[in-house]
Amino acid sequence: MISKLHERLGTAGFIVAIVALVAALAGTAFAAAGLNGKEKKEVKKIAKQFAGKNGAIGPQGPTGTAGATGAKGDKGNPGDAGAPGPAGATGKTGATGATGATGATGATGATGNIGASLPSGITETGAWSFNSDLDSAEHVEFGPGEEFDLVYTALSFPIPLATALDGANIKLGGEGGCTGSRQTPTAPPGFLCIYPDPMNNAEFIPGFTGQTLGIAGAVMVVNITGNEAKGTGTFAVTAPGP
Repeated sequence: MISKLHERLGTAGFIVAIVALVAALAGTAFAAAGLNGKEKKEVKKIAKQFAGKNGAIGPQGPTGTAGATGAKGDKGNPGDAGAPGPAGATGKTGATGATGATGATGATGATGNIGASLPSGITETGAWSFNSDLDSAEHVEFGPGEEFDLVYTALSFPIPLATALDGANIKLGGEGGCTGSRQTPTAPPGFLCIYPDPMNNAEFIPGFTGQTLGIAGAVMVVNITGNEAKGTGTFAVTAPGP
């Protein structure tokens, strides 16, 4: 068979064929020395024609030794700030704490001094009222035909007087220099002037308007003439003086 191939191809062609066959059987491509371009193409063509298929992949070899750790890279630039997250749910209300101990009692303050008395010739004013009936009144008999059912109403002075007033200086509006009104009460020095609204089932006793209590106020006496007696008004008092 070889001789027939030699006769057919000639010496040069026969050499090229042998080289191509060897290359195909070895599975290796290489450049044969001394071949021209046409012969190299023929060798490659014949090698491809007789080349066998690739064998099965062999088993994986053992893992090689780990390489050395590379140098630390440069620090990267900071990333952009992330968007704010959603608000968290409201936490549960905590338990009520224990009641604290009671603090110590503070020291008692000093007793203040009573304010100065109303200056001479100065007027102060106030208001009064009462509401009573016959059962609550005091029944008094001064003599034949002089029976009264009396109610006593206190008048308090915001600023005390230096000395108490005389009972004769307690007057109703329109008497003894008491020329003011319920809306604008006035009094001359040393006088207490009483200015009543129209009263219901009550009246003042002529000559027995009231009696002094002292420097802090006076008592107004009213005669009750029927049930559901009531009255209101104002007063003015002026300290004695010029």
